Amino acid sequence: MWNDQSAVGGGFFNSPNQFGNVNTPNQASKSARRSSRTAPIVIKQALHSGDDGVKIWGTEIQIVCIVARVRNIRMQSTKITYTLQDITGRMRAVLWLDQDAADDEEKVESNNSTFATGLPANSMVGVTENSGSVNGLNPRQMMVFNLIRASTMEQGISKEDMYGSLKDRMSQVEFENILEWMCGEGHIYSTIDEEHYRATDAF
Repeated sequence: MWNDQSAVGGGFFNSPNQFGNVNTPNQASKSARRSSRTAPIVIKQALHSGDDGVKIWGTEIQIVCIVARVRNIRMQSTKITYTLQDITGRMRAVLWLDQDAADDEEKVESNNSTFATGLPANSMVGVTENSGSVNGLNPRQMMVFNLIRASTMEQGISKEDMYGSLKDRMSQVEFENILEWMCGEGHIYSTIDEEHYRATDAF
């Protein structure tokens, strides 16, 4: 949940929207593309987004980014917690670490400006601090699954938007393999086409 005490998990992505009734497949596809775009926001917008997600001109945005100054950094074995501040407010952001690639993470220093993208805490359902397997998924698979599970759009989240937020963490081949494996195991399913996915309720 976002609040003025700055509680954020997993980054800066919020619950996406639905565009109402869809009359044709082409319209559904266009709605999916429009609703899953990345958009820049300020911290005040994030803090006041609530459970309904970040909205710009009446449209909820699935992936958001924030440019802010890093005021504090707290390092732990499984995550790094940043306190971010811009001219509109202050908040916390959490970067969950991949244990195999922790040494490759880009270093961020206090009082430097940074460009952050991710999911808001209220959409990061079931995030765990355990670095091991969760319900049969390893940490890298969980990174992908959490993005899919965070989406509340009827059509789910697109592969393009998922990989856009993960491309610095894994290769395209690994990402595609994870999607294929999770589909085969029943953790996720495709929706309006093979480019959009939702998580199964049974997970």
